[in-house]
Amino acid sequence: MNEELFTLWLDGRIRVLGWPPHGSRWDGIFWNKPISFWQNLKWEKKELKLTFQMVGPKSQKIIYNLMRGIGGQPNALTSFIGNSGKRAISIYRYLKETGKLPNSIILFSNDSLLEVADGFHRLTVLFMLQEDIDEATTMSETQSAWLGSMQ
Repeated sequence: MNEELFTLWLDGRIRVLGWPPHGSRWDGIFWNKPISFWQNLKWEKKELKLTFQMVGPKSQKIIYNLMRGIGGQPNALTSFIGNSGKRAISIYRYLKETGKLPNSIILFSNDSLLEVADGFHRLTVLFMLQEDIDEATTMSETQSAWLGSMQ
């Protein structure tokens, strides 16, 4: 795994949760998939035009719940996370200033769709702004992403 990818996705989590991974928090981070699944992915950094329709149903559900929570309808997910509103404001400001998301999104191929390994809050803000024609014109058409696919 590339050092940048490792740092973005796992370094901070290892500091908090420890290594080797065990327990429900790690299961969620790794999508209940074994470490061997992640080791077998080929990772490439790309510039992608990201849309809500290109992500799989599990990721869409998480993003939808974040949208609701950020929009003022608390739910189990945003209550668990606790700081979604503050994160969304910070991401929004960065995106408005630069046209780009802070840091690369981490995605993996799941059949013909993509699932989000890391970057749900960033994608949520991006997708919300894409729905607003005035806001969408200030953003870069592509965003940086690490994409893991089966070798």
